[in-house]
Amino acid sequence: MTDREKVIRGLEWCIKLDGNGCSLECPYFAGKKPCPNVMLRDALALLKEQEARVMTLEEVETSQGFVWVEFQSTNENRLSLEYVNVRATERFRDSFILCTDSGIKWLRNRSDYNRGIWFGINSGWRCWTARPSPDQMRDTKWEDSDEKPV
Repeated sequence: MTDREKVIRGLEWCIKLDGNGCSLECPYFAGKKPCPNVMLRDALALLKEQEARVMTLEEVETSQGFVWVEFQSTNENRLSLEYVNVRATERFRDSFILCTDSGIKWLRNRSDYNRGIWFGINSGWRCWTARPSPDQMRDTKWEDSDEKPV
């Protein structure tokens, strides 16, 4: 049983029993006493793991499936967010990452990852572990900048 499954089962039993004792089937079984704080600490840790954060380039290269990609563009002077399937390409492994979504493809330079705009026509890009809020995107600094993005 994974930590996530253990927390879910424990919380389900607490709800079923309305805080009155504990079931032998609860993974946090504590007898007639209230459940230990261990379950609450585990639940909090799981919730914190789900918070959106900027991924490292290594995480992006090894990701399997879809991630949130943030683009910072000077042309439109704004941030944009896309949910795309990111794959490192074999052919351009040293230079580019291929992002695909519904047949649309972008090539992004690896050296531009998590960097703010450093040429007028380039756009910075970075991937997130979960959908970031507009405030998170605005308040999270780009790697090479002390300034917040546009």
